[in-house]
Amino acid sequence: MWNYLILLIFSCIFLACNKSNPKNQSGSLLDIGFKKDTVSLPKNDPSDLFSSTANHHYGIDISHFQGDVMKVYQKSDSLRFVICKATQGADYVDPDFKNNWNEIKAQGLIRGTYHFYMCSDDPVKQAENFANTVQDISSLDIAPILDIEQGSMTSTVSGSQMEKDILVFLKSVENRLNRKPMIYTDYDFAQQYLKNPEFADYNLWLAEYSGAVQPLVPDIWKEKGIKIWQKSDTYYAYSRALDLDEYSGDLRNIVK
Repeated sequence: MWNYLILLIFSCIFLACNKSNPKNQSGSLLDIGFKKDTVSLPKNDPSDLFSSTANHHYGIDISHFQGDVMKVYQKSDSLRFVICKATQGADYVDPDFKNNWNEIKAQGLIRGTYHFYMCSDDPVKQAENFANTVQDISSLDIAPILDIEQGSMTSTVSGSQMEKDILVFLKSVENRLNRKPMIYTDYDFAQQYLKNPEFADYNLWLAEYSGAVQPLVPDIWKEKGIKIWQKSDTYYAYSRALDLDEYSGDLRNIVK
């Protein structure tokens, strides 16, 4: 009798520990750690791309550094969008862009793409590189994205000149693709370098990892708010660390 009770107690402890540890779970990628009522599963039918009754929608962003993530993606995972790197600087194209771009669509997910900005390169040539690479972007895709962060900077370009060049890039991309771009950056970078009120005309995809219920929003975007929140850059899935993104609201508006 006592042996049976001891065995039962240890079994309960074991199950509880496994349940609390995400690495021991084999469940859906984003089901782990999120409330079920906020999870929105992707549909197999492309016509249902934006069909959802959830308030929060989750995604990841990838480049060739993450390998063939889309090849191991499972339709049971609670993802609704994936954003992939397209270009960097004036002439670099991510070697996995075309495969990622096509695979995201084939998997029935909303897709987006970004350009990593280099302050040392001409902004018009960078816009040409990006636009030529993602020229098939459509109204069903997230707006083209400019990624500007600390790694973009160079000692030869001042903060004020950088702001002017970024605006040149954004306007050049809009002219070429007929889509108003979005800006990706982190809170500290935006606070220090993106002070021109014109930036508020562009939606913000914000990297902010405080772990708070709501992110810290840079001053320029305080009134407008953010479009997408990159909540973590260390979300562990598919045997690798990924960026975890959240979009809140009507899913149809993620592409507007």
